[in-house]
Amino acid sequence: MIHRHFIQDILLILISLFVALWLVRSESLGSLLMSARPENAYLGALIAGVFFTSAFTTAPAIILLGKISLYSSSPLLVAIFGATGALLGDLIIFRFIHQRLRIEVFAMAGKKFGNKLKHIFQKKIYHHYAPFMAAVIIASPLPDELGLAIVGLDSRKQGSFELFSFIANFAGILIIALIAQVI
Repeated sequence: MIHRHFIQDILLILISLFVALWLVRSESLGSLLMSARPENAYLGALIAGVFFTSAFTTAPAIILLGKISLYSSSPLLVAIFGATGALLGDLIIFRFIHQRLRIEVFAMAGKKFGNKLKHIFQKKIYHHYAPFMAAVIIASPLPDELGLAIVGLDSRKQGSFELFSFIANFAGILIIALIAQVI
């Protein structure tokens, strides 16, 4: 039997995709962005950046960031403001993941399998490659929750998490802004 929350999540993602398609076809968003001053576009990039991080809002955020970059004088500034918003979104998600996910995963795994998981997360290879895998996921249009889960399951302190998140999101949003200007 499919879990009820899973069905709700799928429905929310589908709604998000329909909103993204509507945004692509809608001329009203372009008109609104063209009439706005550049600083309003950067505020829009900051807000869209917050939504860039979640599975439920990634698709519309990508469309918004792309359209904002078309009406902005600088894709670099769009990426900076968007990455700042994405960092705020990631901090919220990371706080949830780091504090709760680890406990829940080990509780669901049980004592025997939980000990095996702890052993995996303590290996040097995990500590070396997990941040790279997480950065690729965070920079991509994939939901940041996946990358943050990889980092969040690590029991070590994540002192450089903010810089890590900002750089990965900046790279992803800059690519989106540059592609939007070329297309």
